[in-house]
Amino acid sequence: MHLKTIFAAGAAAAAIAMAGGASAAVVTFDSFRSATTIPAYGSHYSEAGLSFYVQSEGGADEEIGSFGYDGVSAPYDADPTGAAIFVNASSAKITITKTGGGTFDFDSIDLTDANNGQTPRSSYALNYSYVDGGGSHTGVFNLDSLPGLQTFAVGLTDVTSFTMFTGNTNANLGPGVQLDNVRFDSALDAVPEPISWALMICGFGLAGATLRYRRGVTFA
Repeated sequence: MHLKTIFAAGAAAAAIAMAGGASAAVVTFDSFRSATTIPAYGSHYSEAGLSFYVQSEGGADEEIGSFGYDGVSAPYDADPTGAAIFVNASSAKITITKTGGGTFDFDSIDLTDANNGQTPRSSYALNYSYVDGGGSHTGVFNLDSLPGLQTFAVGLTDVTSFTMFTGNTNANLGPGVQLDNVRFDSALDAVPEPISWALMICGFGLAGATLRYRRGVTFA
């Protein structure tokens, strides 16, 4: 095999291995599931590298809950095999940040209104804002009125914070929100898996062998 081809193959193997360490992560909230009660977790929660902080728009802490059990609450549970968190408070806001600070790539999120379509709402529009390298931006998630989670593709990069506003003027009539399956890019925090380490070692080994072979070549 030509020396340049060998060297390129080694470099490519190392690059693939390093890229393989970059992966997407999903926050599922499944640890909230309970067979007997509606768990309450305070205003802060962290999982898989993201943090969630729930407050009123005035800055007071609000409570995170979950319809994570069978019984009378079953129709309200948007994730009957796991758990979704809900916030059904007047004018609440849910802020998502990277745990420990920094930026993240926000891929998508699953949403439904706080009561999973079981109670008529005055509005199903969920306002949001976010901050990235280009400044502050706003948008709207238009939820439907049906039971079950909707997946909203967000596709944002280098996000510092992402905030959703429940927009309630009345906690029983406004949209509220349940959220689940927050998908984001954890490339900066990813640790290479064993197969990735093997590919990297192989790639760098091939590159090193090529350089040693080159040093040993003599010309007449």
